[in-house]
Amino acid sequence: MLDPTPFGASPSETSLSVTITESAAVSRINRALAKDSQRLVAPRSAAARRELGRYIVSTTTGNVIASQCDLTELGRELNVLTPSETVEVG
Repeated sequence: MLDPTPFGASPSETSLSVTITESAAVSRINRALAKDSQRLVAPRSAAARRELGRYIVSTTTGNVIASQCDLTELGRELNVLTPSETVEVG
């Protein structure tokens, strides 16, 4: 049987990093959060963004559950991002 890793490299050295868009990550996270009547949203005002961060998790009624949310970290907590995926923020 052929060795799937090139030139005998270890599998960890050949694992590919996949970059997904910010909107794809938000969609995946929101699908997972919807099961608990929650959603990931971006604050509208500049003052709210300074205080709460770029993304917050809130209930569907608007109560803030978490602020300063990192998309990659939250996606991994919810099992919607694999360890090889990273989020392109921009």
